[in-house]
Amino acid sequence: MARASIIQTNFTTGEMSPRLMSRVDVQKYQNGCELLENFLIMPHGGVTKRPGFRFIAATKTTAGTYLIPFKFSTVQAYIIEFGAGYFRFYKDGGQILSSGSPYECAHPYTQDQLANVKFVQSADVLYMLHPQVRPKQLMRAGHASWSVVDFEFKDGPYLDTNSDATKELAVSGTAVGPVTITATGHSPFAATDIGRCVRIGPSTAWSWAVITSFMSATQVTADLKVAASSTSATADWRLGAWSDTTGWPSVASFFEERLWFANTTHQPQTVWASRSADFNNFAPSDAAGKVLDDSGLNYTLGTDDVNSIRWMIAGKVLTVLTDSGEFTVSASSLYEAVTPTNVRVVRETARGAANVKPVLVDKNLLF
Repeated sequence: MARASIIQTNFTTGEMSPRLMSRVDVQKYQNGCELLENFLIMPHGGVTKRPGFRFIAATKTTAGTYLIPFKFSTVQAYIIEFGAGYFRFYKDGGQILSSGSPYECAHPYTQDQLANVKFVQSADVLYMLHPQVRPKQLMRAGHASWSVVDFEFKDGPYLDTNSDATKELAVSGTAVGPVTITATGHSPFAATDIGRCVRIGPSTAWSWAVITSFMSATQVTADLKVAASSTSATADWRLGAWSDTTGWPSVASFFEERLWFANTTHQPQTVWASRSADFNNFAPSDAAGKVLDDSGLNYTLGTDDVNSIRWMIAGKVLTVLTDSGEFTVSASSLYEAVTPTNVRVVRETARGAANVKPVLVDKNLLF
């Protein structure tokens, strides 16, 4: 029998699943391939060989290492080598050196933690998230001038306000600076609370502090950031939502001039947002207790099962991808900005997302 050569005019379907072999009834079958390896598909249908690679440098270790893109502008873009305890940097097809050796910047993440560290960038600051480590910032001051610092959050975010009148907190002084916070009727503190925020009323004159040392389950020392109105015990208080006790946020995104965080060990399906245009400030109200449009906000996904948040992607709305569903966060109207009083959350599907970074392609989100 004579052999016939079939003309294939384009390859836009790409490589097809073996389950579609011989499925000539499927329209895309005519433009597909059984195997398409080391080629790139061009928009008009043809293919071209994949460009080759060029050796730049060996990684510092043979253990698992990751590459992170860092783009400050069209002329200042970097590739960051992310290994256990260190960063190395590459620019313009070469490795950045200092005194003849690869320039390095230290960080606290261990080899076991690397795969679960997530990043979000704003200008020359890269925010780093891991549920077991306080959020960090990788800051660029120059090609060979980088530093890792703690993310300093102000006035929150917090857990719900105490609702038990028998559980009170009192500060030892009203002036800004070191104070002792004493609990009566309960034992709310743990040794892992160092660095945790505390908001203390009365609700008409809120002040806040950061715990600096642990004395007992009923007493800690703290740095009072806003002068307190009284040293009397009060039932109006809130403990910070983030700490070594409750866990740290593991997901972040920028949306409508706010920095959004999500998913701690204690609250895996809660999102928090900073005040508008003030990325470090999570104050839920002003000092008088009034919730403003630009106040910090938090929202917990209301579902019949636990939806641990894995990714947040900003577009016209904030898309929240969880392990068992996808949600969109927006204002009650698309012509309004999101505020603490008009948050609208809609569940889209129950498919869920893998712990693999999504990609926004044109108007489409691939996850």
